[in-house]
Amino acid sequence: MSVAARKSDALAAEFGPLFENYLPVDEFTARRVIRECTAAIADASLFGRAQLFGLIGNAWIRLGHAQKALEAFQAAIPCDPAEYLYRGNAAACLANLGRWADARRALDAAESLDMSARQRVQHFGNAAEVAFQLGERATAASCFAKALAIADPTHATHLFLLSVQAAAIDRPSDAVELLARYVALVERRELGDQSAVDVIRSAQPDTLARARELPELMRAVTEEELIAAQGGGDLVPDLDDAQKQRLADVLAGPQEPTPALRALLHGRRA
Repeated sequence: MSVAARKSDALAAEFGPLFENYLPVDEFTARRVIRECTAAIADASLFGRAQLFGLIGNAWIRLGHAQKALEAFQAAIPCDPAEYLYRGNAAACLANLGRWADARRALDAAESLDMSARQRVQHFGNAAEVAFQLGERATAASCFAKALAIADPTHATHLFLLSVQAAAIDRPSDAVELLARYVALVERRELGDQSAVDVIRSAQPDTLARARELPELMRAVTEEELIAAQGGGDLVPDLDDAQKQRLADVLAGPQEPTPALRALLHGRRA
């Protein structure tokens, strides 16, 4: 193995788990990833370059720069065209940029590639979000059901991906339940009778570091907290008119978990 190949492998081994396991990544670390991976690209093999561009893309995502992340993932694709990871992440960036039709085309182009179970969960979840944003609610529900059918409830990354995807298609109750299951699995805790909101409230800060960077998921958590406060007679913080209407609608007709979610979690907890 050449020195350049060993370098790209070493960087992938050092930085890859930060992004794969949703660990905290501060700005200093993200910029270090970008700097060191960029410096190693010129001497890397094609496979190594794909890995390095992928790491750079993930770092830009953590820094909140979807366009720069997209460019990095698009640079990775010709280096390893059979790898789904870079195409799937590029599609997710297009979605983050609001380019929904482009995101659908990217997902369609990648659907025939070999995928791991995690990538299939991500793929159909992203497809659900795209369909939802394009006004295709039935397609969104179908895609999300496919993601749920593939997912393994003993894999923390599957639960986290599903929670993000549920929030993206306006299933806040499902999103919070899935996120609570993720917290319990990561922290090796028994759920017992504790509510999903309480599980999330009591989570270790590092467990939810990535979740706090995702506005839609955090909105779902906030909404469920407001519902819990209302149901318990607690004071509800000041809300604007839209938030008040949303809360009233949810209290009037709370969401029921879908059959696919019940199957995944073997029945919703009380």
